[in-house]
Amino acid sequence: MKVLYINNYKDGTGWGISGQQYILALDAAGIDVVPRHIKLNHVDGEVPKRILELEQKSDKDCNICIQHVLPHMLDYSGHFDKNIAIYLTETDNFRHNNWTEKINQFDEAWVGCHASYEDSLGSNVTVPIHVVPYPCDVSKYAQRYEPMTFPELADKFIFYFIGECTRRKNLVAFLKAFHSEFDTEEEVGVVIKGSYPGLSPAACTRRITELIGTVKKQLRKNPSSTYHTEIVITQRFSEEQMMCLHAGCDCFVMPSFGEGWCLPAFDAMAMGKTPIVTECGAFPDYLGLDFEDDASGWLVPGMKTPCFGMEEVSIPEIHTCNENWTDIDVLGLRECMREAFENEEERKKRSANGIDRAYDFSYEQIGQRMKDILEDKREPILSGTASTLRQIDNCSKIMG
Repeated sequence: MKVLYINNYKDGTGWGISGQQYILALDAAGIDVVPRHIKLNHVDGEVPKRILELEQKSDKDCNICIQHVLPHMLDYSGHFDKNIAIYLTETDNFRHNNWTEKINQFDEAWVGCHASYEDSLGSNVTVPIHVVPYPCDVSKYAQRYEPMTFPELADKFIFYFIGECTRRKNLVAFLKAFHSEFDTEEEVGVVIKGSYPGLSPAACTRRITELIGTVKKQLRKNPSSTYHTEIVITQRFSEEQMMCLHAGCDCFVMPSFGEGWCLPAFDAMAMGKTPIVTECGAFPDYLGLDFEDDASGWLVPGMKTPCFGMEEVSIPEIHTCNENWTDIDVLGLRECMREAFENEEERKKRSANGIDRAYDFSYEQIGQRMKDILEDKREPILSGTASTLRQIDNCSKIMG
């Protein structure tokens, strides 16, 4: 068995980084994998040395082709014994574009979480579907990092956000919840590590600052001069700098409308930073909230609503009003942020759970799962609610 793996793993994007992780997991499981890169942006992202070594191998005699690309880019080839599509979803369906047609041409599909499985089923995907969570390098969480410091927030409890400041990430909900919940006398602060596609760091800073000002003005809680002042970071970080940022903060917040995985939230969990997130997408799969004692963060319920405000998306056929996503309950978000701040015992328990939970997603664990699928030792999952499917999967792990 020899696997050709196609992905944009040099682009420095979340999709590209997840491609790196899958490649390294296959390699850790002893699979003969040959990565091939497709360029989708102008960024030169960090690439692990091992992947650069694997690139040097010939792709001759590859009998399995894994295409980890946006589904509209999938291209079936009869030259392989098996063609596998890897993709993620951020809304509840993709019935109104060509994704289903493209995916159904393949022999099977791999998705990162149980919600994406259900989204695919509801979009009439008929090929076998396997849930293959994003793998991770657990060794990076065991290292000690010099915590990033912020003199303005010295001795304060820091809530933080990492991500593109697009509509989907819903930074506005974070700002609304924080400033309506916490008064300036309380020892709390906010750090925003944000970006906007296509904008320079300086332009991103201006746009985020304007957004913050608008939220404070529209909250009408106090004169703007009496609100907490956020720390805004927009320059590009290396992976080590990003880990230092995690180390220097206390509680990660991501009130996104939808997530296929969310690498910063997973890193935060693995670093013990108890993510507070929307109850949607992949978050329940790795935050372990199906079993109360295993909680490693907080899931905040929300309401299904049609997608809205995503005109900046480069693919016009996705994130339209024909799809639904989850609008977080801001009052619930406020309550969870308050509990994280005041209930140190509960936060420490969830922090410890998160650190332990990361090991379920190691290269070795997920690599073996992928190997079993490739060797037809693991059946596609059966239909059912995402919550039930996760519980079955978790019970299987516990029982071996």
